Amino acid sequence: MELLSQVIIAYDLNFVTKDQYELKRKDMEEISRMLNALCKSQLNS
Repeated sequence: MELLSQVIIAYDLNFVTKDQYELKRKDMEEISRMLNALCKSQLNS
């Protein structure tokens, strides 16, 4: 979640464009889902 906070701050300070922000946000959501699935699979094995 810290990375998400940093991306939001970068966007608010105009260090990244809206397109870059949205792309990074989607990437983080996908990685988060993959990590959650990995954790769940490890707990069930």
